[in-house]
Amino acid sequence: MPLLNDENLSGKTLIIPVVSTANVAQLSVDLLISSLGLVRIAALDSKYFIPLVGSRENGELGITTPFELYGKGELGIVVLQQRSPILKVMKQEFIDDLFDFVQKSGIADAHTDVSITAELLTSILPTAPT
Repeated sequence: MPLLNDENLSGKTLIIPVVSTANVAQLSVDLLISSLGLVRIAALDSKYFIPLVGSRENGELGITTPFELYGKGELGIVVLQQRSPILKVMKQEFIDDLFDFVQKSGIADAHTDVSITAELLTSILPTAPT
């Protein structure tokens, strides 16, 4: 997952959305990108994902790909934007390469952003006594 520019990620926090119920994670990442004024700093390797391409927002030149990295030099966070599900046959390779990318880039912390259904949540958490 090489970067397409020389962005220094050392010491930054990485936010990773997980494609899940109602696309809540992707929407929260969109909100971070918009509200913090983050810009695309890299289009990462898309071989792990169902193919997707689209136009860029706000009249920017180029195309949108399934897996991009957003940030802003002075901020301590960078955000992955995943727009397409991972191909099942590529899942383990993606996880291995993502861990390798985090370690080699010097990222200090990585946080995942997920959502789950209420049914799954209640199956995980113990019920309160009535």
